Parts: sequence; C-alpha cells; structure tokens
Amino acid sequence: MTLEEFNEKADNNALQDLDVTVLVVPEGVKTIREEAFSFNEQLVKVVLPKGLEKIEENAFNSCTALESIEIPEGVTSIGDNAFCDCTNLTTVEISGSVTHIGVKAFSGCTKLTAFCGKFASEDGRCLIVDGILISFAGAGITSYSIPSSVREIGEGAFNGCRELNSIVIPTSVTKIGDNAFEDCSSLKSVVIPDNITAIGACAFEGCSALESVVIPATVAKIETSTFSYCTALKELTIGNPKLTSGKIKDYAFEGCTALTTVNLPKGLTWGRLKSKFPDSPWGKTDPRSTTAGGVKKIKD
Repeated sequence: MTLEEFNEKADNNALQDLDVTVLVVPEGVKTIREEAFSFNEQLVKVVLPKGLEKIEENAFNSCTALESIEIPEGVTSIGDNAFCDCTNLTTVEISGSVTHIGVKAFSGCTKLTAFCGKFASEDGRCLIVDGILISFAGAGITSYSIPSSVREIGEGAFNGCRELNSIVIPTSVTKIGDNAFEDCSSLKSVVIPDNITAIGACAFEGCSALESVVIPATVAKIETSTFSYCTALKELTIGNPKLTSGKIKDYAFEGCTALTTVNLPKGLTWGRLKSKFPDSPWGKTDPRSTTAGGVKKIKD
C-alpha cells in the first residue's frame, strides 16, 4: 500500500474494514489516527514504519486478531485505549523514545504474556510508567506480587485477568485506580495495604470469586460500583469510622448477594450503612437483633 492509498483510506475511515491479515504501514506516516483500525478483526500483524511519531487513542482498539506489536523508535506517545481489548495480543515491545502511554492502552488484552523494552518490569509482566502500573501481562499467571517500585495501580491495569486468583499489593502502593481489577473472576485473595488512600470506581467489580475484603482505615470513601457483583463476598471489614453512608457511593456493593458479615469500627452502625447494601443479607436484617438466615450477630 502506498502512502497516498493509506492516507486516502484513513481520510475515509476505511482502514477499519481493511481485509488483510498483514499490513506494512508505509513510510511517511507520522500518526496513526484516532480509531484508525479499531474493530478490524482481520489484522494479525502490523508493521509500523520508521518515522512514526504518535499512535492516537483507540487506534487499534478491539483488533481481536492482532498477535504482536512492536512500537518503533521515534514514537513518543501511545494514546488512551490504543490497543485495548486486543484479545489475541501476546507480546508488546516498547521503544526507548516513548514518553507517554495513555489510560487503558493495553487493558483487556487477556493473552498478553510479556512487555519488552522501555517501562517493562524485570519479569516482563508489568508496564510501569513513573511509578504507575499501566498494564499487566497476565496470561498463564494465577498468583502475582506487584513490584515494590509501583506506587499506583492504574486504571484498568488488571482488567479481565481471569486466571489470576491471588494478588499481593506492596505497601508502596497508595492508590488503586478505576476498573483496576474489574472482571478478575478467579480472584479469591487480595490484601489491601494500610496505606492505601483511594480505591477507584469499579475497581473490583465482577470479582465473583472474592470471598473477603478488609478496607483499611486510610480509605476515606468508596466509589461507585467498587465492589459490585462480587457475588461470593461473604465478609467485609471497614476500618475507617468516618466512612459513613454519604462517603459510600451508590452501587458500591450492588449484587453482593452472599454478604452476611460486615465488621464495623466503633462509631459506625448497621442503621447508618444498611442502605448501601440493598442486595445482601447483612443489609436486609439488623444483626443486632437476629442471627437468622446465616447473618452473624455483631456489635455496633
């Protein structure tokens, strides 16, 4: 394909429907535009040219046949969701010229086994930019200890890692971003360190194997859908006595139908929090007055 042909197809949004399995992007292309190849289900391999400078947001989003990608020297920016949901992508090589990787750039790439090059962790499993764990190559991994160099788990970093059943978060981490562990449907064990101050919206949504959670006293609020549809969640411990109903957003615990025990610190009561647990046995029955239905009696 010539440069002129490529630009014409890009101008007409025709690259999304390109019916080829291997594409060599012609020399002279400086930018892969926003959504240029998004939802193209034919591309297995793309060779990016020297001289490329930027891959815009959603450029290869949901290219479900794409197996590997090498970001060439010269590229400085990879946009938000650029390779999101490329479900056959196994390896990614990042050149030394890259200075910016956007939110969820590789989120939902469930067959990823390794990152290579700049920003890759020593074991190749993590992409870490300025202390933020951007993405995790989780294929074949059932348990993992996050490197101590990480201070923040980025948005969607572990999204859809369905083989993962145990994660160790180091004390260096102070923030868990939105959707960070969303749909990690095998995740049974996670310890949230005492110095975590923020847990984002939908952070553990759909973690349907998670059985217990301790929210440390350092967490000041719980965002929308943070633990929604954790359908195996049986026990929850809240550490912050100031975590009142107003600081727990709507749907934070929606669909937690197995939750029978909530351990509260002094100063918090069932009556003040019950409205935030509409689907759970704990939210429906005052544990001070009964142990019926498997609800454990606890003290306010």
